[in-house]
Amino acid sequence: NASWARVIPCGLCRRDFDSITISRAKLFLGMLRESFSSKDTSLYQKVFFGSSKYPTWSGYAIGYYLIKKFIKNTDLVSWQSLMKKSPEEIKKAAGF
Repeated sequence: NASWARVIPCGLCRRDFDSITISRAKLFLGMLRESFSSKDTSLYQKVFFGSSKYPTWSGYAIGYYLIKKFIKNTDLVSWQSLMKKSPEEIKKAAGF
């Protein structure tokens, strides 16, 4: 449910998100590689909402750039076909 997205002013989200370039998103993804299967909710909070190690919206930026590059590099037919891909297939096709 993304109902919170309608509440938060776009300018606030956009400003923080824009400071995370694709190269920084790749760096953060690399830092998280050992924790991919983690169920640690405190790590989730740090990656998505910011900490001293990860800027606010890092998790969203990683996902945004992964999917953007995946779409650019593949013949994505539908979102349904994307959902059938493994995370490894998506990262590889995206060049991450």
